[in-house]
Amino acid sequence: MATLIGTDANETITASFVSPSVARTPAGSFPGTGADSIDGGGGNDSLDGGAGNDTILGGAGNDTLTGGDPNGSDSLDGGSGDDSLIGGNVVGIGSGEDTVSGGAGNDTIVAHIDSDSIVLSGDAGNDNIQLSAVFYSSDAATIFGGDGDDTVAFSTSIGGNIAVSGDGGNDSITGYSYGGGTISGGSGNDTIDVTTWHDMQIVGGDGNDSIVGFIHEYAGGTVEVFGGAGDDTLDGAINTRHNSGHISLYGDDGNDSISGYAATALFGGAGNDTLHASTFNDATLDGGEGDDLINKLEVSNFLDGNVSIAGGAGNDTIDSATFGFGNLTIDGGAGNDDITAQAGGYGSYSVRIDCGGGNDTADVTANYLSVSIFGGAGNDSLVASGTGYKVSLYGDDGNDTVIGSSNYAYSEFYLSGGVGNDSLGNGAGDATLDAGTGDDTLTGGAGNDVFRFEPGAGGESDRITDFTDGADLIDLSAYHLRWDEIGRTAISGGVELHLPNGDVITVLGATLATLTASDFIGLTGAGPGNDSLVGTDGADTLIGFAGNDTIAGLGAGDSLAGRSGDDSLLGGDGSDTLCGGIGNDTMGAAMATTWPGSRWR
Repeated sequence: MATLIGTDANETITASFVSPSVARTPAGSFPGTGADSIDGGGGNDSLDGGAGNDTILGGAGNDTLTGGDPNGSDSLDGGSGDDSLIGGNVVGIGSGEDTVSGGAGNDTIVAHIDSDSIVLSGDAGNDNIQLSAVFYSSDAATIFGGDGDDTVAFSTSIGGNIAVSGDGGNDSITGYSYGGGTISGGSGNDTIDVTTWHDMQIVGGDGNDSIVGFIHEYAGGTVEVFGGAGDDTLDGAINTRHNSGHISLYGDDGNDSISGYAATALFGGAGNDTLHASTFNDATLDGGEGDDLINKLEVSNFLDGNVSIAGGAGNDTIDSATFGFGNLTIDGGAGNDDITAQAGGYGSYSVRIDCGGGNDTADVTANYLSVSIFGGAGNDSLVASGTGYKVSLYGDDGNDTVIGSSNYAYSEFYLSGGVGNDSLGNGAGDATLDAGTGDDTLTGGAGNDVFRFEPGAGGESDRITDFTDGADLIDLSAYHLRWDEIGRTAISGGVELHLPNGDVITVLGATLATLTASDFIGLTGAGPGNDSLVGTDGADTLIGFAGNDTIAGLGAGDSLAGRSGDDSLLGGDGSDTLCGGIGNDTMGAAMATTWPGSRWR
């Protein structure tokens, strides 16, 4: 072993041929080999450890340190000054456990290693650290940028993990890792761009960071990216659809911009965040607290997973498009949210939207699947359109606007206003419009529609704008009324129905001559004349009284009575009790599926 100690002058010390001795010199070249200890002292030194396991200290000044032996275990410390440190052999790739420390100043550290472990530390100053490594085992590389604005570039192949910490300052970290690892930007506004084959965690830390995490085409690792505090930009991607890897992006605090291609999960966290994702499989997008903008774009026709989007607290804007085979779920959360969704699929696939509290807007276009939208508390606007599907819209509490529209005649809609003064409208297709309580306006549009009402506090005023005799029905089953208990008054363009509790229903399009008991569902009894009574899905008691009546029970456990006249009684499902009364009556259990009111509702 040789110990070489420089002076304060500018020196060149090479230990390639140093004999086992102790030397002190201002400059020179010494014969011999072994494990060397070299201290450059003051001045701008050029120090080369040569063969063996070397310890080299640059000391003060702008120094150049070289470990020398590619197979040695070297320790290089630049000391103060702007130093250049080279661990291993810059030409070949060798083995050995090296430790390289830049010390104070703006340092350049270059390391090329083959197997074993290495630790590179820039320490204080704006450092440039470069590492290329081949690991054949579980050996690892560790890089510390230290204080200052550091630039770190690495490439590891075959195996082993990489751990990089930018520490303080605005750092730039780029790299390619086969074995995975951990990357931390530390404090400051950092830029991180990393590609990995295996599991990796990337943390931006404090500051406004820009982070890119990428999983290689043929890999299957899991990448987690955390922005940390600050307004961060996160971008995660998986190269191909068939890659088994997973990427999760977490904005954490601050107003973050998060994008993911084939990403598994995006979480905005606190702040006003922007989320954009394109995915082929299962994905979760959560804006978190704040006024968030969520753009979820799916351009693949082969989607076979489920997409879940949550706006969280705040006034959120959510725009989603899914095409293929999967389910879409959107939860607006608290706040006044604006939700737009497009979806296409077949069979049992569905779209479910919960707007949450606040005055929300939801507009959905869907083809060949089922849609459910819940407005929640607040004054909401719910719109659904598309081709060949089944839609259920629930306004819930508040004064809501609920609209269903389809260019397909066989689409089926259920529109519910809930509590409040609501406006319900339907285009083409059969619809059930459930007014709920409050002063409501209902428009059925084309198709066979059912207008359903229920009693509230009394004195409510509801309106049907386009009743079509022979096609539409009025459901008053919640009132438990006979036909002769309903007051009827002719008005311009229609008929007013006056109910015993003080409610008034205006039926535009009807006349006193054409509006009969056969236009109603759920009446408990008819009056004189030839009437039609239709029950509900529950256990009904329907009485025909005088006239030739037609009575259908529909649901299970009905009690039907024709009284006088030639009556037709059809029990429908379940165990029913049928009593014809006086006259030539017809009774049976079967019922045609086209019976008024028997369709989906």
